[in-house]
Amino acid sequence: MTPKEESEALLRELLPFAKTMLHDYGEFHPFGGMLKHDGEIVHIGATTGEDMSPADSLVEIMVDNFRRAAREKAIKAAAIVLNVTVIVPSTSVKSDAIEVRIDHRDGYSANVFFPYRSTDDQGILYEAAFASRGNSLIFGTDRG
Repeated sequence: MTPKEESEALLRELLPFAKTMLHDYGEFHPFGGMLKHDGEIVHIGATTGEDMSPADSLVEIMVDNFRRAAREKAIKAAAIVLNVTVIVPSTSVKSDAIEVRIDHRDGYSANVFFPYRSTDDQGILYEAAFASRGNSLIFGTDRG
């Protein structure tokens, strides 16, 4: 598989959990996952030890852990999933969205957004997804 295909497989594994949490609780804490060399996908959470940890702190913990795993050449790809607010490019309208930040050791990096809105009668409705180039936060220039 190509780096993009492996990254998409990681996204497809993580996205349903975010959607379930939104449906059941209306929100979720940041979480992530990593793709090991044997193809196994491992779900990852983070905690600061506080009951209501700030999202930025949880993301920082996951980034540090993923960078360590990348340096040790233990993973091929990593992703962090967040609940964010974005401006949807096609409409210029502000929307809640699931964001999946994906980095692959071979240079593929993307931020994929799944805008959504809650309705009283239909639950959560998802709009068309869109993506942007990622920041290569996990692997950087060390593609191991």
